[in-house]
Amino acid sequence: MATFSPKVFYALGRIHEIQGDKIKARENYLKFLDLRKNADANLPEPAAARKRLSDLGRE
Repeated sequence: MATFSPKVFYALGRIHEIQGDKIKARENYLKFLDLRKNADANLPEPAAARKRLSDLGRE
């Protein structure tokens, strides 16, 4: 059985964001944040994902 890191969803969010697909970017950032909801608050990726979601919402 393969294992994965929740960071995969962060990376997919970035990829979709770069490609201009805001819906898929949001979906992947939200999935990442859901999987990381109990993570250390000092980790950079959850904060970055929240910021990116906020920025996508304003566009």
